[in-house]
Amino acid sequence: MRTFSLFRVTDENIKTVRAEIDRGGLYRSRTFTNIDKAELYAMQRAGDAAFRAGERAPEAMAKTEVDNRLVGADVVMPYGTDDRWVTTACWKLENGFTETYGPDISYDFWAEYPLVDEDTDMVEWYDGPI
Repeated sequence: MRTFSLFRVTDENIKTVRAEIDRGGLYRSRTFTNIDKAELYAMQRAGDAAFRAGERAPEAMAKTEVDNRLVGADVVMPYGTDDRWVTTACWKLENGFTETYGPDISYDFWAEYPLVDEDTDMVEWYDGPI
């Protein structure tokens, strides 16, 4: 589960990014703005089929791999309007990762989804710790 606490590493002359965390994990996120409509529709069909089968749609959309830039992504989220479609892709990172710096790459914390059932207080679940 993404926490939506995105952060970017910024400074001049950065060559690599290295990070580790003592609990949970980290992921890399990147947004692509020039997604082909046919590719988008393929991702949406995969997401819809997964949803109907009781599975998570973002992971199913990632498995379509219709765009080479999305290969290996753990989660893919296409969105937009008729005029402009974008896709955000997320890759889980190994704890203690080191990778080449990219100015358009964001990072976030990754945690397992807590279980939710009919007795779960959704406000408490949403506001709770990850």
